Amino acid sequence: MAEKSPARKSRFGLLTGVALAVIVVPVAGIGIFLATFDPNAYRGQIAEFLTEKLGRKVSLNGAMHLKIAGGPALEVNDIAIANPGWGARPDMAKIGQMALAVKIAPLLASPRRLEVTTVTLNDADVQLETSAQGAKNWEFKQAEPAQQKPLKAEPAQ
Repeated sequence: MAEKSPARKSRFGLLTGVALAVIVVPVAGIGIFLATFDPNAYRGQIAEFLTEKLGRKVSLNGAMHLKIAGGPALEVNDIAIANPGWGARPDMAKIGQMALAVKIAPLLASPRRLEVTTVTLNDADVQLETSAQGAKNWEFKQAEPAQQKPLKAEPAQ
């Protein structure tokens, strides 16, 4: 049986090392990011962005977490979306927990995009109503296209 030449062994080792580096380095980087990223630092900016887009006050009152089980997702607890002034109660919706499953690749691409694949609501209390003039509280104003502002972490409180 012929033995492999030293040159062939070193090429195999080099290719194996490169393949491992191409796989391990990105996976480790994503793992470090997920372990150290705190979405709570962006709570104010996220609430402000949603308020601007919906034309209604959005409050993110509870803890926010990144989850990776079953695919990457942002979990937000204790959310409130205000009713229009004519509504029967102050909040149109109160949501105990919401999870947004997202695609990773668009977040890493340039320009960055957020692609939500699934929205899951738990403990949601939503009141849909129509005003005497026929306005519906589930119809939100169309936000003007705004300049993209970079997200900046807020100091921990």
